Amino acid sequence: MLKPLPESQWTLQTARHLIARAGFDAPPEQVESLYSLGLTKAVDSLIQFQTPPPPRSLPKCAEVEGENQREFLKKLKSASPDERERLKKEARREMILKLQEFQGWWLQRMIETPDPLQEKLALFWHGHFATSFEKVKSPHLMWTQNEIFRNQGMGKFSDLLTSVSLDPAMLIYLDGNENQAEHPNENFAREVMELFCLGEGHYSEKDIQESARAFTGWKVRKFNGRVDFLSSHFDSGSKTILGKTAPFTAKEALQQIAAQPACADWICNKLWNFFASMPDSQAVAELSQLFQKNGGEIRSILKALFTSEAFYSANVIDHQIKSPVHWLISTVRLLERDLPPPIVCINLLTQLGQTPLRPPNVKGWDGGIAWITTANLLNRYNYASLLVEGVNIFKPSSPPPTMEMQDDSAAGRQNKLDKLSGRLANHLSPVPLEKIISAEEMKKPDLFLANIQKRFLVQPLKPKEQETLQSYLSQQKNIDKTTALHAIRLLMSTTQYQLT
Repeated sequence: MLKPLPESQWTLQTARHLIARAGFDAPPEQVESLYSLGLTKAVDSLIQFQTPPPPRSLPKCAEVEGENQREFLKKLKSASPDERERLKKEARREMILKLQEFQGWWLQRMIETPDPLQEKLALFWHGHFATSFEKVKSPHLMWTQNEIFRNQGMGKFSDLLTSVSLDPAMLIYLDGNENQAEHPNENFAREVMELFCLGEGHYSEKDIQESARAFTGWKVRKFNGRVDFLSSHFDSGSKTILGKTAPFTAKEALQQIAAQPACADWICNKLWNFFASMPDSQAVAELSQLFQKNGGEIRSILKALFTSEAFYSANVIDHQIKSPVHWLISTVRLLERDLPPPIVCINLLTQLGQTPLRPPNVKGWDGGIAWITTANLLNRYNYASLLVEGVNIFKPSSPPPTMEMQDDSAAGRQNKLDKLSGRLANHLSPVPLEKIISAEEMKKPDLFLANIQKRFLVQPLKPKEQETLQSYLSQQKNIDKTTALHAIRLLMSTTQYQLT
């Protein structure tokens, strides 16, 4: 199995690397606390979630709204055409507000949780089993799927696969809701093999067709989001899936797919790429063996990954590009500032290329180098100014007020959101500097520079960037609040800050 990291190589830097990858980074005192545990206990503290979880308020969309939907449809039925259009617009606005609240809740949870890996893993599964609000059109159903990722993400993959596959959001998103014996729909069957479990080359078109028959009969109830199995819509005949013939049900077909050696390879490769990022075929092969031995339990896979020497190698540490969500959450955590309002965060993440609950397609986000385009990189620099100094440089153009109120197109609605986001961003305060920089550090430029690097970077700046910051600080008569904030923003605009 994967060679464990020798205790002699467990350092503050490797502890920082662990919390940055298994979570969303942490201030120096939390890194030191993790380091003091030693490698094995540090990893155990991350993979063993609190039971029960700490009490927390839930977003409004956590509530089922079946009766409200029935009342709404009654009103629509009896309304005039103009009134019907008005009611639809109000319902759409209410739905978007609930979605934004949920998105903000999840981001806040990432910051506050005592179990950062639980949320990091939920983000991984959200990208793996990519499902978007754009088609599901129900904040509540997106919430119930998100809870599956959070509560089952560390268990057996086959159990998670079954729960997600028969989840109402997934049934709607990949047309399983329309899959009937008379007219099998192959969308889900194709994606479960190509993207969720096996990868190309490990199944045939016949496997997809036969699996689609096994997935027939499941139906999402419109009002309460409940999933029912309708035997009259199910193809109960014999099917041959991946070399085995039986009258497969959906759950049995999913178990057959998850039991393939190719599934172990596929999932372990995805986990390694997400948490370690740099290709390592040997590490993935050994994780795959463990996956098959332990029945696909994700907790054991991650424990082996996080304690392995390969995870802490020089070509892994500080070589992963931060995703937009990771960039935002780690920045807020390291600055020890409040998270901006949800609408500001969502617009920010949209500008950077990753909107939670709205992945671009069933493949999810490409990640890696795809996070960095010329526009996205400039946006990171500009948003660093917003988060550090409270300076909003985004001033979206807008139509005249009368046109704005009348325009209910997608572009018009986005323009309104941009304007509201801009107004809220204009009221953000600078970072509370006293939380992260001592008065003594403010008096000594070298000490100041060393400590902001320790807080914000896994490894020190490259010589050229180091010289640039030193030059800036040397030109100042003293390090006052404005200078300190600007220096932090400059550091966050370096190439190295985009890495973890």
